[in-house]
Amino acid sequence: MMGLKILDKYLVRRFIPPFFVATAIALFVLVMQTLWLYIDDILGKGASLWVVLELLFFLSMSLVPMSMIIGVLLSSVMLYGSLAERFELLSMKTAGISMLRILQPVSFVCFGISVVAFVFYDSVIPYSNLKFRSRLYDLTRQKPTLHLEEKVFNDDFDDYFIYFEKKHRDGRSLENVLIYIRDKDKQREGYQFIKARRGEMFQSPDGAHFILKIYDGHMYGHPKNRQKGESFVDVRFKEWMHVFDMSEFELERTQEDLFKSHQMMKNTRELMRDIDSFYHRAVRMRRGVVKPLLDFSPDTLALRLKEHPPKKKESPFSQYRQLDSVDLDSVQSFIETFPQRKRLSIATMLKSEIQRRRDRLRHTKGLIEHTERKWVYHVFELHTKFSYALACLIFLFIGAPMGAIIRKGGFGYPILISVVFFVIFILTAIASKKLMKTGALHPVVAAWLPVMVLLPIGVVLTYSVSRDWRFEWLRRWIERVRVFFVKRKYASA
Repeated sequence: MMGLKILDKYLVRRFIPPFFVATAIALFVLVMQTLWLYIDDILGKGASLWVVLELLFFLSMSLVPMSMIIGVLLSSVMLYGSLAERFELLSMKTAGISMLRILQPVSFVCFGISVVAFVFYDSVIPYSNLKFRSRLYDLTRQKPTLHLEEKVFNDDFDDYFIYFEKKHRDGRSLENVLIYIRDKDKQREGYQFIKARRGEMFQSPDGAHFILKIYDGHMYGHPKNRQKGESFVDVRFKEWMHVFDMSEFELERTQEDLFKSHQMMKNTRELMRDIDSFYHRAVRMRRGVVKPLLDFSPDTLALRLKEHPPKKKESPFSQYRQLDSVDLDSVQSFIETFPQRKRLSIATMLKSEIQRRRDRLRHTKGLIEHTERKWVYHVFELHTKFSYALACLIFLFIGAPMGAIIRKGGFGYPILISVVFFVIFILTAIASKKLMKTGALHPVVAAWLPVMVLLPIGVVLTYSVSRDWRFEWLRRWIERVRVFFVKRKYASA
């Protein structure tokens, strides 16, 4: 018993360091890959270093559980591949220790990792997603930093287009300045051109305003505030100055409540509450659609007219009806209960009523589809939190047998094996999500499908290794793949 405890501690100590290293590497790769998608929205917006670091922090927090999945897979392949390579695994089996018993201490650690991953999915990721999306939205709406270049029209300021041919080395003096001003209001629209030989531009000491001064020029055009009878204005001046407000280039914080309705910003309790709310809302709307249809059917109308004949001016049709002179049992359609000369006007009224109800049905149908779609996304997000957390444990029972089969430690073969199985996991997750959006898969099945695909593989691999099945064909295939990539590397060099 004491020997088994020492063995458990040995396996745990050998597993934890590569797990943290692999998780850190995977997190860095995932963050860089995701950040590359939004690089155009971040660069050139004048965001401070603190804002960029804040964005990277919240992005990395949302990718930690996925990095843990990769870390478990890679570290388990490395650990048990190293044990098999040094014949330590064979010595344990010779001593009568089963493969499942060898996996037991690491499986407890991976179970704890799964719990941590679920805590991230349930508490940390909704908060980090909210912060990241709101900050990214602020950056996408932010104007680029003010950057005036020579011989290029600049339109950063609203309704002002600035052009100059040369800017001196002091960064302030300008030559041959041309400004186009577009004047707009509700009543009248105008424009003005300003041309000057020289000018200067600079910011105020507090940086809140941008000042443009030009000299020896003239202004012409059609200003919006021109007097009655004025069609064209041409004014020469010695000096002209305009002060621009720089606040429009500052980063504005958006209300985060605008993003809280998305399913990625909610924890498990909020998702379960909203799932129940969306379900009952869809049921109520469906019942509200069926009832008016039953009330408006011809058979229902005829039966209602027969049992309860309308009184004078009780309905829009009462003034046309002569129910006393009509035998309701002998008519083929309720329209025959009206005089012949009034049937066309009644048909027109019925047509408009049908059109109105059809439009209402279309609108209600759209609301029902939107509610059901929200229900599907919320159910998928809820079950994804559990399935992805469980994937950390399942990948142990894939990585450990594969390490025992290939009998190689280090980063070479384990990375190759990890990439193959992680790609299978990601492709299955993407495909199931797309099928869920099209309605081909139930959201619960779509959320658990990646785990359901990997679970049988893990069971078969673990069972085969515990039974000491030989996989020489698999080792030869992996070696051929490795040799192929090595040859391509040296050929390209």
